[in-house]
Amino acid sequence: FSAAAIVGVRARRPHALEGPAEWEVERVPKDGGYRFSAPESLKGLRVAQWEMDFFLNELSELSASGFPEQGEPERFDPDRAEPYAELLIQGPEPQGRERVVIYALPDGTGGSGRDEAFLAGSTRQTALCFLDQSMVERLVESPFYLSDRRICRVDMWSVIRMILRAPGR
Repeated sequence: FSAAAIVGVRARRPHALEGPAEWEVERVPKDGGYRFSAPESLKGLRVAQWEMDFFLNELSELSASGFPEQGEPERFDPDRAEPYAELLIQGPEPQGRERVVIYALPDGTGGSGRDEAFLAGSTRQTALCFLDQSMVERLVESPFYLSDRRICRVDMWSVIRMILRAPGR
């Protein structure tokens, strides 16, 4: 779907080194922005629109770096492998959901001289394909990078005067 039609994203990152292993954002109908709906510690926190736009653009531009040959990669069975990450993208009805599953390959490479360490599949692209590691890193973000981290809001065009004071002066 188009990025404007996405009403929610849920990410599951079992091997996350930073932040919660699962997070979820939902579109706020009133202003069109997004807020975290899970985990509980982030619930209601605003998502930075520019970060969400970048994330959704990366997701929409996701493309395979190649397809495995017959029998490649060796020793990989997607039916028995735990996903490295899963993304569920909720679109408007009746389009429903798009699911993207990313697997880390056990030996760190795709075999046969390939550098790719990840395979991915989705609702739309059911055949597994290789993904570049830099692509995976951008998609499997910590929710911190999506959150609106501004401490205050200032309309810079309405500021007439600003005074900065150091403590004790």
